[in-house]
Amino acid sequence: MVYAESDGSLSFCEESTSEDDTSSGSEFLIGDLVLVKFSTKKTTKYYVGQIKEIDNHDDYRVKFLRKKTDSQLFYYPDIEDMGNVTASDIIMKLRQKQLEGTARTSSLISFSVNLSLFNVY
Repeated sequence: MVYAESDGSLSFCEESTSEDDTSSGSEFLIGDLVLVKFSTKKTTKYYVGQIKEIDNHDDYRVKFLRKKTDSQLFYYPDIEDMGNVTASDIIMKLRQKQLEGTARTSSLISFSVNLSLFNVY
C-alpha cells in the first residue's frame, strides 16, 4: 500500500494480496479520497475517487473525479461517476491540498502528492 505524505513524498508499506484478508481495507473511511487502479490486458489506468460506502471491510462504493486537462487538478463531474472497487484496487489514500482563489478555482481539488507518476485520468 502506498500513502501520500503532506510533503509530496510517497511512503510504502506492505500490500495485502490475500483476497480473504478482511482487515486490509480497515484503514479507509467514508469520505477518504483515494487513487484507484484499473488494469486491462494491455494497460493500467488510475482514477481519483472519494469513498462513499463501505461493505464488508474490502468492498467500496467510490465516486470518481475527473482530471482537468493538462493539469494536476481534479473536479467532480456534473453527472456522478460511481463504481465499486475492492481494497486491492486502492493504491493510496490522498491528502487534499487547499486551493485559494475564485469560486471556480475553489471547486478544483489538488493533492499533496505528485500524481504525474501515475497514468491518471
